[in-house]
Amino acid sequence: MGVDIFCKDKHFYCGYGTWNDFRTSVIYSTVDYIQENNFDKINPHDEDGCTYRDELKKFVEYWHQDKSHDLESFLGYIRNRLIIMDAFIYLYVGGVYTLSFKNDFDSIYSVGNSRDICDLFGIIRPFFEKRYPGSMDVFDQVECLFQESVDHHENVTVW
Repeated sequence: MGVDIFCKDKHFYCGYGTWNDFRTSVIYSTVDYIQENNFDKINPHDEDGCTYRDELKKFVEYWHQDKSHDLESFLGYIRNRLIIMDAFIYLYVGGVYTLSFKNDFDSIYSVGNSRDICDLFGIIRPFFEKRYPGSMDVFDQVECLFQESVDHHENVTVW
């Protein structure tokens, strides 16, 4: 048994563990991107931006406290600090939550969800490739599937 994801003619299948590991890898790559690129880019005169910067710094500190974080610890953090979702959106990486939150079975990613995930993948690609060079095939397959959703305005289904 495993995760079967499809949209129109595109299809991706893997075991549950592989799917959860992939999503966790996306989270780690997103943290790398946030840490490396964004704290200094936020305008100090933008009140929302400063609030989000502070929340993102707390999140990155939390994430680096323990090297064994996984999908559940990420979702647990978000459930306890919902403002972090707005911070992700502010930095155009809201797709990390979208990808991570859905069930492993019987769920649907909307076209909007797919757009968010494609935007995220475009941003974090170099960080994912640097951290997980042996997993780029999975990254590319999943990205292609979500791009199919965006291109054809079709939902992605997970079985």
